Amino acid sequence: MSYKILEQNGIDNENVDGGAFNNFAAGGRDGIVGGVLSECALTAAGSAIGISPGLVILHGIRVKVTGIETLSLSSVPLRPTSYQIVAQVTLASNGDVDFSFFIRTPQSLIQDSLYQNGAGTYQAELASFTHNPDGTISDLMKTLDVIYGSGGGDVNIEVGTVTTETLAAGLDADFDVSVRREEGTNKVLLDFDAKIPRGVSGTDDEAVHFTEQTLTESQQKQAQGNIGLGEMFTSDGKTVKQAQAVVGSYELLEDGTYNLIIGVTGDAPSAAAITQINGEELKLGGGKVR
Repeated sequence: MSYKILEQNGIDNENVDGGAFNNFAAGGRDGIVGGVLSECALTAAGSAIGISPGLVILHGIRVKVTGIETLSLSSVPLRPTSYQIVAQVTLASNGDVDFSFFIRTPQSLIQDSLYQNGAGTYQAELASFTHNPDGTISDLMKTLDVIYGSGGGDVNIEVGTVTTETLAAGLDADFDVSVRREEGTNKVLLDFDAKIPRGVSGTDDEAVHFTEQTLTESQQKQAQGNIGLGEMFTSDGKTVKQAQAVVGSYELLEDGTYNLIIGVTGDAPSAAAITQINGEELKLGGGKVR
């Protein structure tokens, strides 16, 4: 075990009552105490995660990580799977306090009122990550805030680092906001991290896709007028007129008909000779607009 509980000195377990004052002093916040050791920095190697030394405060109970604490996953998932690292303290009715780090799939945290009930369990999420089918760990992020003491002076709050990540399809989306203080200043930074999974097909399933629409005769005439064709094509497929000046470029096809290219000023050939518009086959009288 590479940590020790500072509110339990091994002589008088009632020392845990000091946690109530610590909780008050921290404004009821859980977090990693800033400026102490390595602030519980995280590293990943293969399927193992190392938690570096630091000082964690959970509901006022201080736990000092004195060496690198290593957590490992013994199996490999069939698909990318999200996990969380939980820091947990338990208070027994006789005053004994226990602490542990452990890994599990995301669940609701237990946060009993230890100082009202005199016993219970209190949890906080230290970090989150993804375990991949090849055994590697990705998206490792410390989610427990790094906290500092506060006073009555002005505090400058600004947006810090904003990161976005794309997760594997099937994982739950995740959004986290963490708080940190810029070293040597009174500036408090809010870091935002958003993780959005891919669609099941591996693409953005929520994207808007345009499909062909069959238009009525009046809609066809309106569309033709919008692009400058006037009444060049009518529903009987016989009546034709010269194109407007907005339609001015065409190319002669091998079969002797023409492909009309919209958007270049000039004169077009007789509309009766045009069989394509911008490379798409043209159907007179009720065809689909592509």
